[in-house]
Amino acid sequence: MIEKTLVIYDVMEKLPEKSGEYLCYVADSDEWFITQYSAKHKIFNSFDHFPRALAKSREIPIAKWAELPIM
Repeated sequence: MIEKTLVIYDVMEKLPEKSGEYLCYVADSDEWFITQYSAKHKIFNSFDHFPRALAKSREIPIAKWAELPIM
């Protein structure tokens, strides 16, 4: 058995420092899923290389996030 502890952050208190994949919670749908985060745009479901308008159009209203555990 493998046990891992996840540190879950509220987006209103802290955003990820680096771009990458994160485990995210969308309050409206009550679901967790993995999506990209762009530190450049400070937007979930986006990439740094996207133009700002495209990044903004793909934004998902994330409520909470956590770093993916290394297995």
